[in-house]
Amino acid sequence: MLQKKDPLNLNGKVAVITGVGSGIGLATAQLLSAYGAAVAIVDVDPAGADEVRAMQEAGRKAEFFTCDVTNEEQVQKTVADIVSAFGRIDILFNNAGVTVRKTVEDLIKTYPRSEAAQAGKERLASLK
Repeated sequence: MLQKKDPLNLNGKVAVITGVGSGIGLATAQLLSAYGAAVAIVDVDPAGADEVRAMQEAGRKAEFFTCDVTNEEQVQKTVADIVSAFGRIDILFNNAGVTVRKTVEDLIKTYPRSEAAQAGKERLASLK
C-alpha cells in the first residue's frame, strides 16, 4: 500500500482560491501556501493583493487576480490568466460568496421569481 509521510505536501501543485478577502478563503490560501502550493488568489476586492505580497515576501509563490465570479467573461479571462501564469490548475477552492441580509418579505420583493422567494412565500403562508 502506498503511504506518504506528509499527506499535505502540496509542493508543485497550483491552487486557485476565490473569495480571499477575509475569513475562510484567506485562511485556506494561507494554509495551502504554507504546505507548498503555488496559490492564485482571486477576489473582486483588490485588497487581497496585500496578502499576496506577504506570501511573496515569505518566499512563497502567489499571484493576485481581480475577478467578479458572477461575470462569466471575467471568470474565463481569469482562468486563462492563471493558466498562463502557473501552467495549470490542480486545486480549486471556490469560496466566493455574497451575504444578503434582508427579511423574507424583502427577498420576495427583490427576487420574486427565485426558488428562495417561492419557498419563503410558502413558509409565510403556512405560518398564518
